[in-house]
Amino acid sequence: MAALKYPAEKQEQAKSLYHESSYSDQILIRSSIAHALEDCPSMLESHGPDWMLCTLCKRERPSDETMRVFQSLLRFVYEPIDLYLIEVGNTPRFKPMEDVADTCLIGVGLFKDYIANRSSRHGSPSPKWYADAGRLAFARSGHDDVAAEFDQWTGFIETNFS
Repeated sequence: MAALKYPAEKQEQAKSLYHESSYSDQILIRSSIAHALEDCPSMLESHGPDWMLCTLCKRERPSDETMRVFQSLLRFVYEPIDLYLIEVGNTPRFKPMEDVADTCLIGVGLFKDYIANRSSRHGSPSPKWYADAGRLAFARSGHDDVAAEFDQWTGFIETNFS
């Protein structure tokens, strides 16, 4: 596929806008571009996070909701997922709501079979329990949109990322 050519002046203006924006605005700019490109995932397959964002944009949900799910996915690209929702220390306590929400979304989206197997063999919580906890955690952390679409997002993640 031939590269699109834009006048050098417009390229510099676009680069300047992007580089002078905050990190969250840069992600929104990438999200908008990703949404506008019809075949974005196959075009950006070697660019990790951009490919993930393009794939999430195929779901055609509001950008704030999509970005929150992207944040959850991106988090576990760089750190291992721990399905335990309790921090063990001097006083065991639940992890922060954002952590619980991310863990439940990605756990149910990517590791549903593992969770179900662990539930049946060891009496651990079921995928439904994680889904309910995830919905509640997103709602309590101010992301009612993701909470309302939790099952659809986990299904989309399972279909497109596993």
